[in-house]
Amino acid sequence: MAARTRAGSWLGRALHPEKVNVVCFPFAGGSGASYASLESLLGEPYHVVPVEFPGRDGRRGEPFITRFTKASQSILDETCDALAGFRVVIYGHSMGAWFAWSLAKALAERGEPAELLVVAAQRAPSLAYPFIPNEQMDDETMLEYLHGFESFAGMKVSMNILTQWILPVIRADLSLCESHDVCHRRYRYPALVLGATQDTFVTSAALQSWEQHFEPSTAVRTLDAGHFFIRTDPEWVADNLRSVHKEVEQRRWKIAG
Repeated sequence: MAARTRAGSWLGRALHPEKVNVVCFPFAGGSGASYASLESLLGEPYHVVPVEFPGRDGRRGEPFITRFTKASQSILDETCDALAGFRVVIYGHSMGAWFAWSLAKALAERGEPAELLVVAAQRAPSLAYPFIPNEQMDDETMLEYLHGFESFAGMKVSMNILTQWILPVIRADLSLCESHDVCHRRYRYPALVLGATQDTFVTSAALQSWEQHFEPSTAVRTLDAGHFFIRTDPEWVADNLRSVHKEVEQRRWKIAG
């Protein structure tokens, strides 16, 4: 087997030259562990490469980045060159969808578009972030806000852990979302939009707003679940990603033939 390419600071795992590298951006407060089961669910020939943000995982000792433009540019500066020549699918969930969109646009501008862009549980980049800035909420208010989005569903953690370890990460990530600039550009390469009917964060209309950015053939698929369906229904995510990616491959083969 050919040697794998070394991971950088943003890419939490080495790229694989013989597989389809699924670059995954996490939701606010999430980490590479959010995608722990995705590779086994996808099966061959997929290789999951989580994106690691400062302040967690192997970058726990680094300071948070709280401005979207700064984080996005840092990601692009490192990963665009690193991904050159590799087969790539990009997946972003919630906060991660806007970063996935940013990376996909940059790769397309270089003439090296991803084979598929998957945006999940997020409104289109042409819509402004609609929620109250997190800096205006104390910890108690923030926790009530997060419980409204099923953030801690099934998790048993102490208040001490929440306030000292989890809330700082979430606050930093929410600041990234709050500083995201509205974008009205179109993307003419293969894409897939995933959402959930019980999502209290992204309405059906907000999810459908991606249509103005993608080609008319782009699928928008939903399931009966909440905002964090990557955690509760990873099989559904894997099935849709795999099936649409195969459709894209088949169209490409027909054109090539």
